[in-house]
Amino acid sequence: MSNVQSFVSSSSEHMEGIKLQQVPGNSNILTTECLTFLADLHRNFNARRKLLLQASMSLHQERYRGVLPKFSEESLILRQDDWKNEMATDLENLQESSPVNASLDGNLVNMNNMVLPVWDHSLKIQALLHQKIKEGRNLIIEPRGLNYNEKSLTIDGEPASGALLDFAIFYFKNSPLVDKVSFYISSLTCRNEATFWKDVFDFTERYFKTKINTILCIDSLDSLIQIEEILQQLKPYVVAIHHNKYKYMNSFISITGEVLAQESQLTYNTPLLFYYISMLKNVSQRRQIKLFNDPLVSLKTPNYITEDDLFGGEILGGCITENELKSTIRICMEELNLWWNKVQLDLSRVEFLRAQLNQWSIKKAYLNNGVQLSSKDIQKLVRQYSTGQYDVDNMMSPNLLSLSLEDYVTLKTYESTIPINNHQQKL
Repeated sequence: MSNVQSFVSSSSEHMEGIKLQQVPGNSNILTTECLTFLADLHRNFNARRKLLLQASMSLHQERYRGVLPKFSEESLILRQDDWKNEMATDLENLQESSPVNASLDGNLVNMNNMVLPVWDHSLKIQALLHQKIKEGRNLIIEPRGLNYNEKSLTIDGEPASGALLDFAIFYFKNSPLVDKVSFYISSLTCRNEATFWKDVFDFTERYFKTKINTILCIDSLDSLIQIEEILQQLKPYVVAIHHNKYKYMNSFISITGEVLAQESQLTYNTPLLFYYISMLKNVSQRRQIKLFNDPLVSLKTPNYITEDDLFGGEILGGCITENELKSTIRICMEELNLWWNKVQLDLSRVEFLRAQLNQWSIKKAYLNNGVQLSSKDIQKLVRQYSTGQYDVDNMMSPNLLSLSLEDYVTLKTYESTIPINNHQQKL
């Protein structure tokens, strides 16, 4: 007998075509009404999402060929115009601690790279969030990226979008308490992706007759270059902008192919991160929007940032020590092991360190003692710090020998052939 469970409501044609590959343990989350809303989102936006993914792949190929992002001449007027953000910033009820590294005990729940992407576990997280919000907590959820498919649920024969699924469940369950919830949108690469989310928000506001608030995270070179265009699209919804240095440095490595110094030397005083945050500060001040958790709050920053500032050779430099190399590999293995074993842990740091190791390997970087690294040297250390858990080791090893970095750890997990029911998790 097939383990596919069909949900068909005679009272609503919208429920036709919705199938679950695994029946969730918590039936209070995926109600008929919730699935109907998700199906409406899917049918209105999934085709656009797939087109955006194709465009993102083309952009990735351009970057791989060495084409760097640059400020668009077409949007020069927009950047020079004196427009302001539309949302009044009201974050008094949110802690000033960085939401990127918060856990379920903090404000932000990161479904994108903090929560192990296992079907029943994701639904349990949603149930826990709903309970905490009913108890009076103010919570922010970061949906998965647009590139994630949820293979446990199909709509009209297509996998549901992980991003739309996370968004739909969270907002449907908590819309009556709309003043307690916000969204955190990250990993955008262009204005069109911002327009996608703007239209999703607009559709949802009309659906529920409520108001959506979101924090916008600018966490890549592409999104930094287009920050004005992205913010202009989302200005009816954005209450603050935020940053993620690990994702930004990861994107810098991916786009430029440059070798960065060891992590301990990559502080906010280094030009790489200084100009990143300076540009966020500049935009936030001109557009009258809060920069959440400003790491340069006490420093004077330039009023104008150029492409040379972002890509100039002076942002590089530093060294790599043998101890730091070992520490980098150890941290990756340990944190991946914790994440794989159900600990709510943000993997953006691991993703950066993994990318850095890959770059050190393929560029044969030199240690400060003059020894040139090879992929075999790094592989030897990976084996030395092995957790003994096949899945964790397998998430690290292939990337250190390839000429290009493979998909994110979390995306690799989605595509794992390990049966889902082997990873039923407890909160």
